[in-house]
Amino acid sequence: MDTSNNNNQNSKDMIRFDNRVVIITGAGGGLGRTYALEFAKRGAKVVVNDFGGSRDGSSTGSASPADVVVDEIKALGGDAIANYDNVATVDGGEHIVQTAKKAFGRVDILINNAGILSDKSFVKMLPENWQSVVDVHLNGAYNVTRPAFKLMKEQGYGRIIMTTSAAGLYGNFGQTNYSSAKAGLVGLMNTLKIEGLKYNIKINTVAPLAASRLTEDVFPPDFFEKTKPDFVAPIVLYLCSESCPMTGGIYNAAAGYFNRVAMKTGPGVVIKGTSEFPTVEDLIANKSAIDNMSQAKEFFQLNEQVGDAFMAFENPDKIIKQSETPKSVQFDNQVAIITGAGGGLGRVYALDLARRGAKVLVNDLGGARDGTGNSTSQADRVVDEIKKLGGTAIANYDNVATVEGGKNIVKSAIETFGRLDIVINNAGILRDKSFVKMTSENWKAVINVHLDGAFHVTQPAFAIMKEQGYGRIIMTTSAAGLYGNFGQANYSAAKMALVGLMNTLKIEGARYNIKVNTVAPLAASRLTEDITPKELFDKMKPEFVSPIVLYLLSEKCAESGAIFNAGMGYFNRAAFYTGPSIALNKGMEAPKPEDIQTNWEAINLMDDAKEMADANEATVALLSKNT
Repeated sequence: MDTSNNNNQNSKDMIRFDNRVVIITGAGGGLGRTYALEFAKRGAKVVVNDFGGSRDGSSTGSASPADVVVDEIKALGGDAIANYDNVATVDGGEHIVQTAKKAFGRVDILINNAGILSDKSFVKMLPENWQSVVDVHLNGAYNVTRPAFKLMKEQGYGRIIMTTSAAGLYGNFGQTNYSSAKAGLVGLMNTLKIEGLKYNIKINTVAPLAASRLTEDVFPPDFFEKTKPDFVAPIVLYLCSESCPMTGGIYNAAAGYFNRVAMKTGPGVVIKGTSEFPTVEDLIANKSAIDNMSQAKEFFQLNEQVGDAFMAFENPDKIIKQSETPKSVQFDNQVAIITGAGGGLGRVYALDLARRGAKVLVNDLGGARDGTGNSTSQADRVVDEIKKLGGTAIANYDNVATVEGGKNIVKSAIETFGRLDIVINNAGILRDKSFVKMTSENWKAVINVHLDGAFHVTQPAFAIMKEQGYGRIIMTTSAAGLYGNFGQANYSAAKMALVGLMNTLKIEGARYNIKVNTVAPLAASRLTEDITPKELFDKMKPEFVSPIVLYLLSEKCAESGAIFNAGMGYFNRAAFYTGPSIALNKGMEAPKPEDIQTNWEAINLMDDAKEMADANEATVALLSKNT
């Protein structure tokens, strides 16, 4: 094929993809089209997938975008085939991969690029706005990646790209659906990077800021010109090359500027109170130590983070023996909804809030760990415990996984108590499987309860809190989501998606005194009681987690958009940190993948990495040349 326009064509060090097969979803325009052309110029065989839909995902009845790109590739002398399947369906994902295998015999590279936008402020977001975006971005990535991963595992080679966004990593007003889905893709990567290690399958994530069909009438013309997809493609090509050493990396890219993003975790402290469990007052007295990020670390997977937590108990420098502190946090006349409160963490939250004056709605479907079955007994039992303490509570048995269930939970609280101040999204199920064995049913069941369930309950609650001018919301994430854990791709994706939901809600709630935070508990529960050794299970009582939750729900809470790990009296903070940017653009000339390779160490530099408040701040930081 003609490569006369490629300045590096005669270099022995040129990154090539000869005989590699690439699937690119959403490749009919913008970033996807540019990726397809650049891979083809370097020898790859390309499957150009595009549903041919509009920005909101509705069908235009045309398959032409994919055909146009295929014709462009063929005109260059390359090899490509068009595919028009919808990634949002399981059959669509399977067929996209089968198209590649049938045409070219294998799949080496997958770029999950398909996307739609359906932006609305949270209170105005319809269930269909939420679901359509989650289906295309997050569920769509599962639908295509699973069959592709299976082939890559058999081959012993693969490269996968997830496409996140600044909205997912940092939050952006009016994009709770998009923020959630895009953060969820980071969670999916976090587990797949572990499952792919022994098979030479590397998975990375890119957050591009680029002109596309989604942004062509949003960006100003001059900025649109500077953010052509050509300036993002180089890092994607390098991450998909044989020579790339990274797996599990997150990179911002725009206009020839690049930097890395990483989840970092603070050193934390172990608080030993005067009683068996630390109190919320003990926690407040030591909040500055908990917030400390001066020696924050990166963890590759859950086991490393949990191991670090256990080491803290052997380190006297991290143990704070708290003297008795006076009780100061109360919830008198406040109303709290706690989902999944029939046992474990939810039960302890309910009891602790009730002891401090809150009126509590105890929601629990009463199902098994995998979400099957239902029973009223678990929620009823907790309500009885609260009443015996002299507290006020009602039981609710609705399923958070349905729109109607979420509405009914909030309606029950309002009809009974007249207001709503607190929501703890605690309901959860587990359906663990290695990724190639994970059925679509197992994937969707976990996403529906953890992620969709949080939306179903939080959205009507948020509307009430907005009218009141006050609210406190807790999302429950997990170390599996923040760091990754083998066999939990569904759980990891859902739990990180909740961080994305928080990231935008913290912005939308700021002017209404609605604070939204996230807790990653290390605690014994119905989900873990038969898979955790008894001696460890006994040390992981939920009462050790409750103090941080009570603080975040209180009027004393100062932060919004924070993530805290908690368990066994050990508390620390986690956050996305963003490294300094490096500029590789040469005026309006885009860099090459070889430029990325040459400057790889500088791009990955995390010295002076910072936390970003939102997508706008992160974008300004990225486009400010620091090196």
